[in-house]
Amino acid sequence: MGTTSFLLPSSLPQSRVQELENVFFTGGPDSMPFLTQKDISTSKLSLKKEEPDSGFLHAPWIVDGVGDLIFSTGTIMERGAPYDLHFELARGKVNQLRNYLADWAMGGLLIPEKIKDYALRACAEMGKAIATSNPLESDEHTGKALTISCQGTHLLMGEYTSQVLAIRHQGNQPIETGFTTRFTKLFPENLTEKIKSAFNHAQVNIPWGRIETSQGIYSWEEMDKLVDACLGLNIEVIGGPIISMSPETLPPWIGNVSGTPTGLATVMAQFIDATIRRYKRKIHRWVVCSGLNSVILKDFSDEILFRITCKLAEIAKQVNTSIETIIGITCPWGEYVSNQKRDFSPFTFADNLCRAGLNLAALDLEIHMGYSGAGNYTRDLMETSRLLDLFSFLGSPLTATIGYPSQSLGDTGFGGHYQSGKTPDGQGLWADVFLKLLFCKRFIQSVHWGHFQDSADSYYPYGGLVDSEGIPKPALEACARNRRDHLR
Repeated sequence: MGTTSFLLPSSLPQSRVQELENVFFTGGPDSMPFLTQKDISTSKLSLKKEEPDSGFLHAPWIVDGVGDLIFSTGTIMERGAPYDLHFELARGKVNQLRNYLADWAMGGLLIPEKIKDYALRACAEMGKAIATSNPLESDEHTGKALTISCQGTHLLMGEYTSQVLAIRHQGNQPIETGFTTRFTKLFPENLTEKIKSAFNHAQVNIPWGRIETSQGIYSWEEMDKLVDACLGLNIEVIGGPIISMSPETLPPWIGNVSGTPTGLATVMAQFIDATIRRYKRKIHRWVVCSGLNSVILKDFSDEILFRITCKLAEIAKQVNTSIETIIGITCPWGEYVSNQKRDFSPFTFADNLCRAGLNLAALDLEIHMGYSGAGNYTRDLMETSRLLDLFSFLGSPLTATIGYPSQSLGDTGFGGHYQSGKTPDGQGLWADVFLKLLFCKRFIQSVHWGHFQDSADSYYPYGGLVDSEGIPKPALEACARNRRDHLR
C-alpha cells in the first residue's frame, strides 16, 4: 500500500483544507471507492489506499458559478513525486468533457459548435498551464481550464437532456415515469391542487419509531389519516420505506433487541408484517427497507446486513404475494466505503440483490445532495448521469429518491452546494435540471422527492418542497412544471 501525495495551492483557505477529509480514490470494474487513509496538512494531501491499482481521486472543490462539488481527476498511478491537486482536478474534468463529447456524438447526439469550442478552449488553458514556468500563472490557467470545462459540461448536459427528452416525446406522447413526493404527516388542504398538479403518485413514509413506540404496541391513527388523505388525491399511493436506517425513524427501544442479527431481523419483520397487512387493500407497491447497505452496526458484517435485507423482502412477499417490492440503496456513490473496511460497495450490494431471486420491482437509489451522513456531497449532472448509467448495467429497473436543501446547514461548506447555493431559488434550480436528467433515463421507473414538508426532526433539513409553515418553495413549482412538460 503506497502513498500518493498532492500539493495544495498556497491560497487554499483552511476551511477548504478541512473539506479534503471528503476525498477518496475509486477504481475497479464498479468504479467504487477504495478504503483510503488521509494525512492532510496546509500544503500537502497524502493518501494511502488499500489497493495498489491506479485510480481516480475524488475531491471537493469550489468553482465560481458552478458550485462546491466533488470533482474527479484523471487516472492517478502511485509514484514518489507529488501531484498538483488543482491541476489534476482540471485535467480530470477536461478529460471527462472530451470523452462524453466523443461518445455522445458517436451515439447520435447533435453537438453544437459552441460546446466543442469550450472543450478546445479548456485544452488550450491546460497547455498554457503546462508550458509556463511561473507557478502563479500555471495555477491561473489551471483554474480557467477547470471553469471552462465545467461550463462546457453544463451546456453539454443541457443538450443531452433536451434531445433525449424530445426523443422520448416522439408522437407527442407523455413519458410514463412515475413522480412522487414523500409525505410523513398530513399535508395542508389548501395545497391539494398543487400536489395533484405536480405529482402523478403519492408516497407515504412509514415512521417506525412514531408508530411502534413500545415493542409490539402500535399507534396507527395518524398514519391511517395520512394514507386516506393520499388516496383522496386519486393517484396511486406508494408506501415506505417501512424500515429506514436513518436515526430519526428508528424506535427508541431498538437498542434493546438489536444485539444479534436474529433479534434485529425479527423485530423488523414483525413491523413489516403488521404494516403491509394493515394497508393490504390500499397500497400495492412498497419500499420495504432502505439504508441497510451503508449503516454501521457493531458486529454486523455486510454479509449479515445483506441477508437481513433479503429476509425482509421475502417476508413482505409472504404477507401479500401481489405487492411490488423495492429496496433502497443509500449513498450510491459509496463514500462510506472509503472510511471503513466494508465487504460490499453499494453497487456490489445492489448486484447481489439482483442475483438473490427476490423478484424486486426496482432498486431505489437515494440521492440527497448537500448532506453528510446518509446523504451525498454535491455532484454535477454529468457525475450523476454516470452513476445512474452504472447502476443500469445491473439490468434491474431503478427508481430515484432525490433531495437538496433550500437553506444552509450551519457550516456553509457542509455537503457542498450546486451553482447559486442552498437557497429556495437554488433548490428550485437544482430540482429543475436534475428532474430533466432523471426523466431522460428510460430505466428510471419513478422519481421520488425525499419529503414534502420541512420539519424540525428531519434527517434531511430544509429539503422539503414547502416550509414548516406550509408555504410552497420554488422547487414545488419546478416539480409541477416538469410534470406538466414531460409526464402524464
